[in-house]
Amino acid sequence: MTTMAYEKSGGVLIVVHTAQAPSAIEWSKWVERMGRRDFDSILVVTKGGGPNGSQRTQAVNFWKGQSSTVKIAAITDASVVRGILTALHWLGFSDMKAFSSREISSALTYLSVLPDNQSLVLNMVMILQRDLAKSSHEQEKQVSL
Repeated sequence: MTTMAYEKSGGVLIVVHTAQAPSAIEWSKWVERMGRRDFDSILVVTKGGGPNGSQRTQAVNFWKGQSSTVKIAAITDASVVRGILTALHWLGFSDMKAFSSREISSALTYLSVLPDNQSLVLNMVMILQRDLAKSSHEQEKQVSL
């Protein structure tokens, strides 16, 4: 089952997760995609799914191998994900910040997305959520924007 989808909109690399953790293959492809470094920031939107322990280690190792990091905003209402984000912050992700689904505007401001581009980013989030729900046949409520 597909648990994550991603696409770039302007300078923002957007990743949308379902409530399930990504598979090892999905996560490896995501890390490979991040390796292109053709983006200024990352927007994560999740219903609760996220990397497991070994996948978090893979992400930490990826960023440790980079000359610089980028701002990462994570939109979630899941307390478990907020805990994961806190753990990642302790591991050196100081530019990562969690936001609730009601704080999408604040998340985009944190990522320095210009007001004229915010609707494009939000539209891409909705497209990814729709495509992910369609491909995974997931019936859970989408994160509201």
